[in-house]
Amino acid sequence: MSRYDKAKVKIIKPCERTKKLEEVCRRLWKNNFDDSTEYISFYFSDRWKESTTIIYGEESMLHLNPYRMQLFGSEKTIYYIVGVCTDKAYRHRGYMDALLRESFRYLYEKDAPFVYLMPADEKIYLPYDFTNVYTVNSFEIVSRNGERKNIDNKLLAAGYDKIAQNEIKAAVYAEMSSNEIEVIGYAELSEKQKSEFIIRSEKIMSEIFDCYVKRDEFYFEQKNREMKACGGELAVFVKAGKITGYVMYICEDNPEAVETVIFDERDGTEKYIDALFEYSYRKGDMQKKGISKLKFDESYFVDKILNDERNVKGGQKILKRQTFELLMARVINIKSFVKMFTTECEENMYVEIEDDFIEENNGKWNIHLGRKSMVTEYSEKNDTQSDFCDENRNDKYKKMTISQFGEHMLQKNKFYLNEMV
Repeated sequence: MSRYDKAKVKIIKPCERTKKLEEVCRRLWKNNFDDSTEYISFYFSDRWKESTTIIYGEESMLHLNPYRMQLFGSEKTIYYIVGVCTDKAYRHRGYMDALLRESFRYLYEKDAPFVYLMPADEKIYLPYDFTNVYTVNSFEIVSRNGERKNIDNKLLAAGYDKIAQNEIKAAVYAEMSSNEIEVIGYAELSEKQKSEFIIRSEKIMSEIFDCYVKRDEFYFEQKNREMKACGGELAVFVKAGKITGYVMYICEDNPEAVETVIFDERDGTEKYIDALFEYSYRKGDMQKKGISKLKFDESYFVDKILNDERNVKGGQKILKRQTFELLMARVINIKSFVKMFTTECEENMYVEIEDDFIEENNGKWNIHLGRKSMVTEYSEKNDTQSDFCDENRNDKYKKMTISQFGEHMLQKNKFYLNEMV
């Protein structure tokens, strides 16, 4: 039984934040998530500045974080739900139900096509008509150069001082690796290099994906600060003075590549992975953790190594692989949602939508998908005047929940979304 008071639900826009609100949100975040002090500090001093906070008293909250997203070649602000939590003593009282409903109403009035989130448990969000939209492959890999850990231990046991150890290790590592690809921090790039890198990154995304967060200076600068809050940084791959990709690298529990993008795969995926091992060793992360492996959170640009039937490539061996649904999405405004699609294949659809949370989405809809997609709500008047009236339709509308409709449509969309908050 829900026991919430609607009057306690507040929507606070970025310009309306107060110190008191930040204190409440920080406390809720700290009590409900396992993030480090450094990451919490990054979030509330940086990312949260753009966020719309929906809060129930001081017991429950969620944040709507905006991203400038490219959707079929057009730019639109899409919201990402994060920070969803209720203090333990107040759970199962319907507070989060109230916040989700309020967020749907708020986003509908903003003409949002859809909203998305990274679920702690998909079972929480299925009743609210969210559907899985983004599948990823993750894996852990051990390098052929794992014996470096033994080198470090031998140097330490032999009594070499720190300077001598570094000199010897640098020489040994250089001899062990013939990799011509190196990894350097984004912050080390000149302004010209950064500009060229950003243009190339946006170009590669636009050529492959229908839906992704726009890669611009603001995006990469913020991502670098976020990675640093996780013990890492945004870094780039360089070959013969030319930037050939990038990695969002963190090292909290263990060395980890949150996102790895390779501009040109002709060099061979294994060379980039070797370069990441070199980079992690030189930073001292693998020595500190006492391991010789890297975790890749997603693998779109390095999937070739996963497809190797022998499970081995270039002396690298995969220890563990996993395929899972990372993100869920929900249609918010059916009109905006349909209009965002562009396709060369013309298609007419006739659907009768059921939406228990957003009343305006209910009803019969005539949909035309094409270079300029259109949607109109059925009525006897506009049906006879429709520009895409189909005489073979026989007035039969396919009944679908808004979740089923979203799943059907989003399958037509090629996503690349790896943002954490």
